[in-house]
Amino acid sequence: MKPVNSSIKHDPDNGLYGDCFRACIASVLEMELEEVPHFYDGFDGDMDGDAEYKINHAKNWVRNNTDYILSDIPILMKDQDGKEYSLYDASNFLRREFSGVHVILTGKSGAGDFNHSVVALNGRVVHDPNGSGVVGPCVKLDGEVQQPAAVWIDLFLAKV
Repeated sequence: MKPVNSSIKHDPDNGLYGDCFRACIASVLEMELEEVPHFYDGFDGDMDGDAEYKINHAKNWVRNNTDYILSDIPILMKDQDGKEYSLYDASNFLRREFSGVHVILTGKSGAGDFNHSVVALNGRVVHDPNGSGVVGPCVKLDGEVQQPAAVWIDLFLAKV
């Protein structure tokens, strides 16, 4: 992993969507930021349609341009019985299930009511491309927690 910082600050009121996710991909794959597309450039804010399209675009780009496949997995922050989990619980899960593997962790940004991505290893953040941190489950554009409440991890799986 080679830390790469983001170059675009998240400012949706002015049509700018931060490129932390791209910086995390570049970091894990040890690429330059400019080598990885900004998948959320032109994002229209549709968290159901457009966001899904953008993550699929990222998956396709990784598959077609690297030796890896990108897979995203939700870590639910509440179980079927309503028991809530914390980021500490999510960190323990990452440490237990993905020990020794760099993953991209996405959740609510510490800088506002939007999402942010960081690189984690063994349940700890090892690189934050702009320093704002992940402080909770992913949110929608109105700042409400997405349902089901979850943080997301993205794994790079080697092609065979």
